[in-house]
Amino acid sequence: MSKKKRLFLDAGHGAHDPGAINTSTGLKEKDVALDVCLLMREMLSPDVEVILSRNSDLFLPLSKRSMKANLSKADAFLSVHCNSAIAPTAHGFEVFTTRGNSRADDLASKLYKRFEQLGRTGRKDMADGDPDKEASFHVLTKTKMPAALFELEFIHNQQGHDFLSNQDSQVKMARALSDGILDYFEITHTAFPPDRNTDVGFSAGSPPEGAKEIIERIESDLQSLKKRLSTKT
Repeated sequence: MSKKKRLFLDAGHGAHDPGAINTSTGLKEKDVALDVCLLMREMLSPDVEVILSRNSDLFLPLSKRSMKANLSKADAFLSVHCNSAIAPTAHGFEVFTTRGNSRADDLASKLYKRFEQLGRTGRKDMADGDPDKEASFHVLTKTKMPAALFELEFIHNQQGHDFLSNQDSQVKMARALSDGILDYFEITHTAFPPDRNTDVGFSAGSPPEGAKEIIERIESDLQSLKKRLSTKT
């Protein structure tokens, strides 16, 4: 049996570092990022070994995140964030890699394609033939594996808040990013069971005998997520 692919999944910010905040509602980037990453772990777990930088409201400096990722010997790195801007109408998702051509370009392109299928607006830079934007973010330049940083949406305005805070949207975002990871790892997607909402579903390659347990874990996470969201509104 071949060894599972390994993903280092980084939920941005944490604890005293909330990241971007919607000043009208108090929705914090750190919470959205963590919620999406926890859902991704459940969706990917049958097929991909997922190592989280944090699984709670914990602060980690950037150097610790890149160090943990490198020590994990992961096959890919993904950092999840929410965007913000001065312009009140700014919207859309973005994916970043390091400057120049690298092995991360394919990872970013597959994440972008899957997320675009949600009907969201992609903010891209096609100057070098692919949609990823390029930046010298620490977690991209200091990690040894193909690495991407994904901005889910702009949190500062109402439309961004409504999308990011909605539990169904969070499941769809997690599903899209999970599918992008599976595409990158070239893991074949299995059919969803007919009685299951395909926005949650199974990750690719899930064995039938483990289906019940996988669903129960995802539903448990969703119940926890509902409780967290109810305290934020």
